[in-house]
Amino acid sequence: SIISPLAFKAAELSQREEFNSQELANIIWALSKTGFKEEEIVSVLTTEICKPYVSDHATSQEAANVLYALGRMHIRDEETFSCMNAVLMRQLDKSTTQAIANALWAHDSVDLQPPRLLFDSWAKEKLDIVGLYLDNGTNGIEIKD
Repeated sequence: SIISPLAFKAAELSQREEFNSQELANIIWALSKTGFKEEEIVSVLTTEICKPYVSDHATSQEAANVLYALGRMHIRDEETFSCMNAVLMRQLDKSTTQAIANALWAHDSVDLQPPRLLFDSWAKEKLDIVGLYLDNGTNGIEIKD
């Protein structure tokens, strides 16, 4: 398909520091929408977006988009999930409910537990709920009194 050579070129350019966080997030997201399956190319792109000179400037939306894309592609990249979670935590006050929901969905898609601090902070700040806990069962989340 035409996507593979484009993805390879994007990965090559990213290693030369040609892209900012928005461009990298958009490329990763777009690859997920096309059904792209070459995990090693995606890994090059996620490695670049997690470098501090890029991730320090990433927005919560970009982080959520990267996590969503990894979830769509069923790529369980714990380093990238950790890096993008840090971006979300750093900008929790600017994160939309949709961004957090997409991030939580992505964790579930690749069978990773979302960070408790991210989940609790979001529940408190965005939903004004306390006392939530994550359940490893099929129901996902339960509310405790």
